[in-house]
Amino acid sequence: MEFMSNRCRSFILFVLAILPSALPASLTLKDLDGIVAPAKLAAPDQEAVNDLKYHLEIITGREWKVGDERKGKVIELLPLAEKESDDVWKINISADGVKLSGGSRGLGYAISLFLERHCGVKWLWPGRSGEVIPVNPGRKLEFVSEGGTPRFVRRELIYSAAYTKFWKPGLREELNLWKQRTRQANPLRTNFGHAWARIMPPAEYFSAHPEWFALVAGKRNAAQLCVSNPQLRDQFFKNFVALSDKTGLDVESISANDGYGFCECQLCLAKGTSGDAYWDFVNDMAKRFLVERPNRGVGTFAYTVGRQPPVKIEKLPPNVFLSMTGYATSMVNESGRREFKDFLQGWSSKGIRIMLREYWGMHYWLDLPALVPREIAFEIDTCANSAVVGAYGEAGKNFANLALNYYMVVQKLWDPSRPTEEIFNDFYSAFGVAGKPIRDYQETLIGAFHDYWQDKPFDGRYVAQISSYGNIFSPEILGKAGLHLAAAKAAVGEDAKLLEKIEFLKFGYDYTVVMSELLGLYEKLGSTGIALEGFEWQATARSARAHLKSPDFTENRDFFEGKKRAAASWKLEEQDQWLKRAWELGQERIRILNRANGTFALDEGLLAFANDRKIRQWHQTVSSLLGIPLESIEPLLATGNPQP
Repeated sequence: MEFMSNRCRSFILFVLAILPSALPASLTLKDLDGIVAPAKLAAPDQEAVNDLKYHLEIITGREWKVGDERKGKVIELLPLAEKESDDVWKINISADGVKLSGGSRGLGYAISLFLERHCGVKWLWPGRSGEVIPVNPGRKLEFVSEGGTPRFVRRELIYSAAYTKFWKPGLREELNLWKQRTRQANPLRTNFGHAWARIMPPAEYFSAHPEWFALVAGKRNAAQLCVSNPQLRDQFFKNFVALSDKTGLDVESISANDGYGFCECQLCLAKGTSGDAYWDFVNDMAKRFLVERPNRGVGTFAYTVGRQPPVKIEKLPPNVFLSMTGYATSMVNESGRREFKDFLQGWSSKGIRIMLREYWGMHYWLDLPALVPREIAFEIDTCANSAVVGAYGEAGKNFANLALNYYMVVQKLWDPSRPTEEIFNDFYSAFGVAGKPIRDYQETLIGAFHDYWQDKPFDGRYVAQISSYGNIFSPEILGKAGLHLAAAKAAVGEDAKLLEKIEFLKFGYDYTVVMSELLGLYEKLGSTGIALEGFEWQATARSARAHLKSPDFTENRDFFEGKKRAAASWKLEEQDQWLKRAWELGQERIRILNRANGTFALDEGLLAFANDRKIRQWHQTVSSLLGIPLESIEPLLATGNPQP
C-alpha cells in the first residue's frame, strides 16, 4: 500500500508539473495575432475598434491588423443579435483567444472594459495627457467569462453650449472620445427642460387669455402659468401632444419655467400650496398622456415649486419621469447626507422613475477645487438602492482641479458596487512613483473644502460660494498643497508622461492661488460699495426678478445685509491697494487661462461667456476705477470671444 501511495503521489506531481504547458491558466497579448471584426459595423462600434487598435499598439509596440477573417488566436468582436439588450456586454478570455461581444452600445462597453480591467488602461481626463497606457507586450490576460448590463440607464457629464462654443476646435471631439471610453451614455431620449414658455408662448396667448397665466401680487404675469385653470389645461395638453409628436422623444418635458412667480389665484390656492397645484397639474397631464400616448413619458424637474414630493398624491402615474436635483457638495456633513436620503426616499415612494440631476462641476465653482469625491460616491451609492434609473450632471473643461470628482462620477455610475477607496487607489496609481504626494495634494484640497463647511449648513447660492473661496483656499492651505505638488514633480524625475500629468494639475493649482486671493479682494471691494456683481447688493440685484417673489432675491439681499453689519472698517488707501492688486491678479488669471488653452485643464469658456453677455464684469470694473483703458486688458484666447 505504501508503494502504491508513492506511485500515486508521483503521478499527481507529474500531472501538476505538466499542467501549465498543457492547460495554460492565462493568455498573453503576444499570443494574439490581430483583431477580427465584422466588415460592417455601426459608426460608434467602428470608433471603438479603432480605439482598441490604438491602445494595443502602444501597449505591445507592434501593429495590430483588423480583419474579418479569423486565423489563430485573436481578439474577436461579436455584435450580439437584436433580441439582446442594447446595453449587454460580455468578455470571454480563454486559451483560444479573446471574445468581446455586446449589444448596440454593449460592444463598445466590452472593448472599453477589456482595456481598463485586463490591459491596465486608465483615462483620467480627455486628451493624451489623461491617458494611462502601460507598455507591456507580454501582458498576461487571466481567463474570465464576465458580462452584464449597467445599473443606471443614463450616465453622463453634460457640458453647456454656452461655454463649449468658446473652446478651441477639436476639443469637443476629444471630449466625446473620453465619454465613449468611460462608458457614458444617454439612450433614453428625454427632455426635462423648462417648457411652459415653449408650449404656451406668452406672445401668442397672454393678450387673449391673461387668466391662463399666473396671478402675482394682484396682477397677471407671463412668467408662469395658472395651472389650475381648466381651459388652460386643455390647451396646454393639446399643444403638448403636438410638440411631443414633433420631437418624437421618449420623454417630453412639462416642467415649469425657470425662476419663480407662481400663481396665487383662488383656484391654485384651493389646491393648497403652489407645489400642490403644480403636482395636481402634472398628475392630470400624465394621466391624459398615458391614454393618448401609452408608450411615451412626461418629464419634469423636482425644482423650485415642484422640489418636494406631493403630499396629497400617494402615487403618480408610471409614465412620469422626474429629474431630481442633487447637490453632493451639501453632503459634507451628516445633516446634508441625512437630508438627501430622506429626500430620495420621499420621491422613491411615488412610483415614478427618477433621474438624478447634479452640479458636479458647475460654473458656481469657477473652476476651483470644490472636491467632494466621497460625497459623490455616497450620493451614487444611495441612488443605486432607490428608484433612480440614471444620473447626469453639469461639468466643465476644468479637470486640472476637478478630475477626481469626475473620475469618481464615471466609475461609480458604471459600477456603484465598486468600493470607493479602490477608485481612489486606481486614480492615484496613475501617477506611478508620484502617487503618494498627489494623494496628499488632493486630500489637502478636499480637507479645506470640508473643514469650511463641516460645522455650518452648506450655502449653495452663487453669492455665498464666490465669497467663501478666499477663506477656504487660504495661503496656508495652498502653501501646504504646493509642497505636495512639488514633491510629486521631484519624485518622477525625467519621466515625461508623468511630468505632463503633474504639469496639467499645476494649471489648476496656479489658477487657485490667483483666484482665491482675487475673489477675496473682490469681496473686500464689494464691502466698500464698489459695484461688483455677486459681491455687492446693488450690482447683484435683478429688479426684473423682484416681482417674481424669488426666494433668491430676498435671501441674497439678507446675505448682503448680514455682510454689511459684520463688515470691518477700511480706509481709502486700502481700497486703492486692493484695486491695484486685483488688477494684477485679474491679468494673471487671463494669462493662466491662455496657457491652458487647448487642454482640458481650465475652462476659458466661463470668462468668455461672461464677457460676451456683459455680466460679472469684475476685471473691467477694476480697470475703469483705476483709469486703465479697457484695451489694456489681456486678450483672452477663446474662439469667438469678443474682447471688451
